[in-house]
Amino acid sequence: MKTVTVDILNDKVISLLRELEALHLIRLSDATSQPSHEKSGHKKASDYKGIISSELNEKMQEYIRQSREEW
Repeated sequence: MKTVTVDILNDKVISLLRELEALHLIRLSDATSQPSHEKSGHKKASDYKGIISSELNEKMQEYIRQSREEW
């Protein structure tokens, strides 16, 4: 069994792929509508941008500075 990624350029192709699946020639993943990093379970760094407030960021940075000085 091989796994390939296909870029769909025309929505009509999906019905053709469904027909091939019905003939048991291929298996379609339900995750075809998700970006590739979501299918693999990996997120990009940009997915986390802005998740931490600037106040919490400063506290974390200060903690890191203090931890480094202890060594």
